[in-house]
Amino acid sequence: MVELNWTLALQILNFAVLFLVLRRIFWRRIAEVVEARRGEIADNLQKAEAARKEAEEMRRSYEEEMRKLREEARQIREQARRQAEEMKEQIIRQGREEARRILEAARLEIRQEKYKALTELRDEVVDLTIMAAEKLLGRAVTADDHRRMVRELVEKVGNGD
Repeated sequence: MVELNWTLALQILNFAVLFLVLRRIFWRRIAEVVEARRGEIADNLQKAEAARKEAEEMRRSYEEEMRKLREEARQIREQARRQAEEMKEQIIRQGREEARRILEAARLEIRQEKYKALTELRDEVVDLTIMAAEKLLGRAVTADDHRRMVRELVEKVGNGD
């Protein structure tokens, strides 16, 4: 069996008194430190949550900004492509118009040169005809003879005979 003696009872009593004294002296201070620490922890948790929310908002803002920038870049590329296409079409139109003008100018010059050549040829033919007629007739051709021969020659050349 267990023997209870007075020493054990006094030790328990000593412990209880010491506990009550220490509690009375230090318990309030310990409770204040614990409460202060609890408040700091709660405050730090609130700050951490606020920082997390701010970081999340910054991330969302960054993602939105990146989306806008991507869209803007796409629009710029699309606009540049359209402008390049329009410039290409304009250059092609200008090239075709310039080619048409050059061709028309060349045709006009050809017509003018042809007319000039035909005129020179007619004058040459008239002169040769007059010389041939003078040799054949053995006399000088009068102005009336000249007009008649020129008219006949022009009619023949004009008809393609």
